[in-house]
Amino acid sequence: MIPVTRLNHAVLYVRDLDRSVAFYQEAFGFEEIAREGGMMAFLRAAASENHHDLGLMAVGPAAPRPPRGSTGLPSCVGGRRDRGSRLRGAVTEPPGSAHRS
Repeated sequence: MIPVTRLNHAVLYVRDLDRSVAFYQEAFGFEEIAREGGMMAFLRAAASENHHDLGLMAVGPAAPRPPRGSTGLPSCVGGRRDRGSRLRGAVTEPPGSAHRS
């Protein structure tokens, strides 16, 4: 698991909400704190003081793929902006995600 201390209210559109929630819980240790009508889930990083750090919005299995290179989240590792170099190769894409590059 890759620990996340804070993400600060990112929202991702996903094809399969349950599978995506499970992915972020297992891969990054996020805690699911709320769901809205089966269409949105809110997750919080273990060490975060935010109400939620990540929102996942279900868009359904037929959602179109975004253009290559248009998605991604920069990361902060060790207090500096890293652009995800530590994560490359370790994490590719959550199952059910609509954001595939």
